[in-house]
Amino acid sequence: MSNLSSALRKTVAVTLAAGLTFTAVAFGSPTLSQASTGAPGTLDPSFNTGTGFAGNPSAPNTITVQSDGKIVVGGFFSGYQGEAASGLVRLNSDGSRDTTFDVGGAGVDGSVEAIVQQPDGKLLIGGAFTTYQGDPHPDLVRVLPDGTADPSFSLGSGFTDQVSALALAPNGDIYVAGFFEGFDGTSTGGLVRLNSDGSRDTSFSPGPTNFGGLAPVFAMQIQSDGQLVVGGEFATVDSVAVGNIARLNTNGSLDTSFTAGTGANGNVYGIATQPDQKLIVTGEFTQFAGQQYASLVRLGSNGTVDSSFAPSGIALGAQANRAAVQPNGKIVVVGNFESYLGSPNGIAQFNPNGSLDTGFNPGGSGFVGGVNSLALQSNGNIMAGGFVDSYNGQPVNNVARFFGGTMLTQQPAKNCVVLGKTKKLPLRGTKKLMKPQCKTNAGNRIGVDASAKLRGDVRSFRLYWH
Repeated sequence: MSNLSSALRKTVAVTLAAGLTFTAVAFGSPTLSQASTGAPGTLDPSFNTGTGFAGNPSAPNTITVQSDGKIVVGGFFSGYQGEAASGLVRLNSDGSRDTTFDVGGAGVDGSVEAIVQQPDGKLLIGGAFTTYQGDPHPDLVRVLPDGTADPSFSLGSGFTDQVSALALAPNGDIYVAGFFEGFDGTSTGGLVRLNSDGSRDTSFSPGPTNFGGLAPVFAMQIQSDGQLVVGGEFATVDSVAVGNIARLNTNGSLDTSFTAGTGANGNVYGIATQPDQKLIVTGEFTQFAGQQYASLVRLGSNGTVDSSFAPSGIALGAQANRAAVQPNGKIVVVGNFESYLGSPNGIAQFNPNGSLDTGFNPGGSGFVGGVNSLALQSNGNIMAGGFVDSYNGQPVNNVARFFGGTMLTQQPAKNCVVLGKTKKLPLRGTKKLMKPQCKTNAGNRIGVDASAKLRGDVRSFRLYWH
């Protein structure tokens, strides 16, 4: 359970079957506290990359935080901290290299663009490469927790070109998108769905003329109903104008009920989902659905622009590459943009209404260079990386970790017992499960909720206040 603290693991028993089963036991009193000791947006000095990444150029393109807290970094680089690491490395929580992963450092012979962890700990690695650890693996490979290739995952002849985005469905299906136009000898276009063994799921077919080539997909999000939202550099789907963002039905056909209007007038690079299923869309655009939105917009789950979200802080013509939604509802955005209306270079945090969070790295200069990767840790801290040398004037060598905002922490139990009923939650949707018979020192009652919308069969849990 990647998003449960060790204390919470002791209080909630989980069985993943047809539904989720929860058994309540004794609870302590959670308190709202700083995720860590530093101010939000300032560097975490406990994370140190040392000499960082080697290569000319060297750039981490993607960062994934594993369920055990280790950090997997993929990109275009040849080494890390003075040792060989070709395009892929796993770090311990302090930034040191995890020497139990990919021993020998053979890695990929190109670049890694996307990484997703499965519930069983295996990693899907996509990018622009032909080999992994010296063996043929065109553009996609699945690796075991120790970094060796998974022999049970067979792609046949593989993809014809770069894989740019990956998404994992709750049932284990794997969505793969990018510049490719074929898979395992079949013309597929640039978006396919694979079964868990790597074979193609032929029941999903967007059509060979959609996506891929000069119309790649860069971002994907699976919604709670199983439909797939895709963003990238494509003007049409099935000859219907969509403006670089679209939603597909579970069979791959265009969902015409997704009403994003004319869409974005530039590329879409990132899509993040809020707990309420609204979509945070980032990219390199100045308009969305005919309205002025500089690289950042929020959509309703049906694609309509959410006018209550009025972002400020990113200049027109800037590029926002990735966004992530914090547990407190604030939105972290990274990209290639300079300070504007007080935001630091390359990274900014927005309040839920889109206003700039001026308490995030106040007075800091931010990054020198462009940021293209972003991930949140379970303790609320933020990982970011890219073509960057320094942050707030301090060297970071391509990857940095920042203190996040506030989070709920578990305190020792004192006469606080959750009313002990076991409940089942269907695989989709969010539901309050239990009410405790005690209050925190601040007088707030506490409970648990569960969101069934996360990668694979791993579910997200958090404490809520009411």
